[in-house]
Amino acid sequence: MHLALAAAQAEAVDLKVKLQEAEKKIPDLEKLCKKHEKSSLSNSNMLSKLTEANTQKSSAIASLKAQVAEQGSLLERYNEHRSELRADVAAKCVSAQPLGSLAYSAILKKVSTASTAAQARQIITSAYWAQDDVTTMLAASATAAVLNDAVALAISGYVPTSAVFDMVAAFQILGMFLESLHQSWADRSPPALCEHIRSLARALFAPQATALGWSHRPGDSPLVARLRAISIPRAAWAGDVQVIAQALAHFEQFYTAPSEPKPFHHDFTASVFEIAVRCGPETNHSRVRDMYEHSARWRLSEDHRMAALGAMACTRDPNTMWQTLDYVLSEHVLPQDLNIVMGFMVPADHRSKHVLWHWFKLNYQHLVARLGEASALLGHVVSTVVGDFSTEEMADDDEQWFANKHTAASDRMLLQSLEFIRVRTAWFERDHDDV
Repeated sequence: MHLALAAAQAEAVDLKVKLQEAEKKIPDLEKLCKKHEKSSLSNSNMLSKLTEANTQKSSAIASLKAQVAEQGSLLERYNEHRSELRADVAAKCVSAQPLGSLAYSAILKKVSTASTAAQARQIITSAYWAQDDVTTMLAASATAAVLNDAVALAISGYVPTSAVFDMVAAFQILGMFLESLHQSWADRSPPALCEHIRSLARALFAPQATALGWSHRPGDSPLVARLRAISIPRAAWAGDVQVIAQALAHFEQFYTAPSEPKPFHHDFTASVFEIAVRCGPETNHSRVRDMYEHSARWRLSEDHRMAALGAMACTRDPNTMWQTLDYVLSEHVLPQDLNIVMGFMVPADHRSKHVLWHWFKLNYQHLVARLGEASALLGHVVSTVVGDFSTEEMADDDEQWFANKHTAASDRMLLQSLEFIRVRTAWFERDHDDV
C-alpha cells in the first residue's frame, strides 16, 4: 500500500514538472497561433482578390466575345445585303481595321439596326450630307478619312477594291482614287476597263466642274474654291469634252493676247497649260516652252513659269516625251527643276513611265554628273522614275539594273519604290477580276 502511494506521489511530481514545462511553452504557442491566424486571414484576402480578378477576367472575355459576335453579325449582314445595298460598304469595311472612333462605331451600329436597304443607305448618306443628327457623329472630313482608309485597305488586300468603288459611288467623293487606279492598272488591263474607270471619274467630276465653273464668285468659301480647282483638271483627265474645250479656248486666248488679269483664275494656270498640251494640237507643246523661256511676255510668276515647264511633259506623243526629257538636260533648265518635268510626265499618260525609264537608263551618267552622285535630288529622281510601275517584271528589272550602281543617296527611296511596285502588283493580281 505504501509502495503504491509512493509511486503515485512520484508520478504526481513528474506530472507537475511536465505541467510547469507545458505552461512555459504556452506563450510561444499563443504567438504561433496568432501568426497562423494572420496568415490564414491573409490567405483568405488573397483568395478573395483572386476570385474577384477571375470574375473581372470572365466578364472581360464575355464582353470581348460579345463585341466579336457583334462584328461578325455586321459582316454577316453586309454579305446578306451586298447585292441589295452596295453603298453600305462604306460603314462595313471600316470594321476591318481598329480605327477606334466612336463616330464610326455609331454609324456601324445604326446600319446594323436598319431593317431595309433603303434605311441603311439613308443612314450612310446622311452622315456625309449633313441631313440629320448623324452629322454630329461623322462630319465630311471624317467621311473622307474613312474613304482614304478604305483605299489603303484595298491596296493592302484587306478589303476588295470593288468595295472602294461602292463607297466612291455612294459618297460622290474621292475620285482621285480612280486616277491612281487607272495609272497603276492601265498597262495590264483591257481598254474597256480603263474607259470604265475614266467614265466613272467623269460622272463624279464633270457635273461639279460644270456647276462651279471657271470663275470664282463672291462669297465662295475656301472649300468651294478648292473643290473647283480639283474638279476641273480631273474632269479633263477623265475626258469631259466641255471642260477640255473651255481649257483650250482659255489657253488660246491667253497665248495670243497676253493680258492681266488672265482670262482664267490663277488657280487654273497649271491645269490650263497641262490640258492644252495633253488634249490640244502639237503646237501647244512649243507654245508652253515659249512661255517658260520668255515668261516676262506673259507676266508669269515663277510658280506659273514652272507650271509651263511641267506642262511640256504632259504630251501623249512618245517622241515628244523623249525630246522634252532631253530638253531638261539643257542649259534652259536648272538641276533642281529637273524632277518637275518627270513629276508632271508620269501621271499625264500611263505610257510615259516606260519612255522615262528607257531615257533614264541611257542618260544616267549625265544625270549623275548634273545632280551629283550623293545628291538628294538624284534620290527624288530615282523615286519618280521607278515608283509608278506595277508588275513584278519591272520590279526585278529595276532591281537588277541598280544592283551595280552606287546609290547611297537613293537607297531608301529605291527600296520604298520597289516595295510599292510589288504592292501594286499584288493589288492588281488579287482584285482585277473583282473590279
